[in-house]
Amino acid sequence: MKKLNLGCGGDYKKGWTNVDIDKNVRADIYSELSENFPFKNNVFDYILAQDLLEHLTKEKARVFLEECYRVLKDDGLLELRTHNVFQIFEQFKDYPSDVMDFIYGITEVNGEYGVHRYGYSKEMLQNTLARAGFKTLKLANETTNFVVTAKKALKEVGRVNLFLSGIDSGGFGGAETFLENLARSLKKSSINTTFLVTKGRELDKYVSGKKYKVISFPFRMDIVGDWKGFIKFLLLFIPFCVISLQKISTIRKFDNPVLLITGISDKVVFTPIAKLFSIPVVWLEFGPLEDLFKKNFYIPKVLYRLVKELPDLVIVPSTNTKSKIIPQVRIAESKIIIIPVGITLLDRNLVKKIQRDGFELRKSLGLDKKFVVGMISRVEKEKGQDTLIKAVKVLADKIKNIHAVIIGAGEIEYLKELTDRLGLQNKVTIIGFVKDEIKKFEYLSTFDVAVFPTRWKLEGFGIVSLEALMMGVPLIASNFGPVPEVVGDSALLIEPNHKDLAKGIEFFFKDRKVSEKYAEKGLNRVRRFDIDKVASIYSETIKDIIRQRVNSNVL
Repeated sequence: MKKLNLGCGGDYKKGWTNVDIDKNVRADIYSELSENFPFKNNVFDYILAQDLLEHLTKEKARVFLEECYRVLKDDGLLELRTHNVFQIFEQFKDYPSDVMDFIYGITEVNGEYGVHRYGYSKEMLQNTLARAGFKTLKLANETTNFVVTAKKALKEVGRVNLFLSGIDSGGFGGAETFLENLARSLKKSSINTTFLVTKGRELDKYVSGKKYKVISFPFRMDIVGDWKGFIKFLLLFIPFCVISLQKISTIRKFDNPVLLITGISDKVVFTPIAKLFSIPVVWLEFGPLEDLFKKNFYIPKVLYRLVKELPDLVIVPSTNTKSKIIPQVRIAESKIIIIPVGITLLDRNLVKKIQRDGFELRKSLGLDKKFVVGMISRVEKEKGQDTLIKAVKVLADKIKNIHAVIIGAGEIEYLKELTDRLGLQNKVTIIGFVKDEIKKFEYLSTFDVAVFPTRWKLEGFGIVSLEALMMGVPLIASNFGPVPEVVGDSALLIEPNHKDLAKGIEFFFKDRKVSEKYAEKGLNRVRRFDIDKVASIYSETIKDIIRQRVNSNVL
């Protein structure tokens, strides 16, 4: 039997392979244990790691356990000992100095090697092992420590069936685009996606047209809509719950089902039903919720908080959203993970073709001699299309050939009225919704400058800003919400008002070399949001939940 003693310290074991990072202790091999181990796959029958895990950060501990999994033989055993912070607090409550030494480590002898960087509860330790592919056989308290024995078990989970709820979707915008792109990319990771949709609405038409499997619901519930939607929610709540019970009960028959929920109404209804059938639930929160919670006598907030402990995980796309929803919702921070939104990066040859077609489109629109400032987004007052129109009014005398192009569905009549009132009929073109993705990018290529002056309090990410960067169009974006986090220094950030936007537009108009510089920055920035990279993180996160369920025991 081949045995491995990791972080052996002063406990050198004869007949074992002893490893430590500290060259002041006796060991067979000196190696960093939070990186790749210097061993081949499936070598050892038994691994001992005493008083080691607490010296690693949570992220490094995951790497460590995955390496343990790799070098262990099938059904090999891992024995861990790590400090029990809860027992330490209880046992030494009258000796605060001792508590601090136990919790944070002692550096007098080993310096930095003695620092403690993380701690675990019994449940956390078991779940961490399960996600790394270990099944816990025994987990016991030993004075101020946890001692756990775990077996190398399941890591490959096979095909996963993801059920993506979009019942609550009221239209088609960046969020819906991302969800479809995500579903397409997840296929590469053996994850099949079925959409839960409201029959006949935009999302249903779109994903059905893309040949996705759908589970249709006869009507939409919208607890955060206007008073009519709220009355509808109250009247149809019980029938909707009955329908949901029937639909979700069929999901449990699939292999490795996971329910990913986006809308508030869907979360309130579907989450407890899914948990009833032991289906893992993941929430996706794009943006802050406070304004939604204030609607309809705060009932959305009350219902949301009633079910907030039920999801296995909550995914948010930015630190902005995370920082807002923790106090708003009071979800445990440990349950929240940040995964950015991604886009499908087009091949550069295709981008060049689109740009050529965009040039022809520009001529056909009579814009070839204009300085085109464009915006693509769902049309709402706080998204900033009105800010763009007002900025054009400010610049009309300074930039004689300025012309705004606005693309998106929504409150278009409001924009037309504003355009007429400001006398800008010859300087503003409102296209409306462009369903075809390639055509949308052709329009984007007609822009000399793209703008995203959002001031929407519910802004979750701003996927249109990434699309502009991908197409090599210089971008002006608002220094608001998650936008600075997304675009970094690849866009000119402004306060979301028409005067600052006008200054930004004039800045790019006066110096084309500056435009080229920002466009180059944008191309470099957008690569980190490749949908395949994002989907890979989603895939591993979803599979972690399944591993945790399969490998965990109630001890």
